[in-house]
Amino acid sequence: MALFAVMPAVASANEIALTFKNGSVTIRGDFVGFHNNAYLVATAAGHINVPAKHITCEGQDCIVILSSNAN
Repeated sequence: MALFAVMPAVASANEIALTFKNGSVTIRGDFVGFHNNAYLVATAAGHINVPAKHITCEGQDCIVILSSNAN
């Protein structure tokens, strides 16, 4: 099911902004994919792989991550 949710976003390659949760850095680039709980973004400096747990994402292609830790 998660793969189905990611596939339309891969085809569109819209820009996203990944901001580290401490607010120190924001990475902007084209969404390339999401694999092993990490975003792959194409930037002017090349492809960057950023773990989703460390950032917040803004943009049309951001992935909604559901937690299985329901208490």
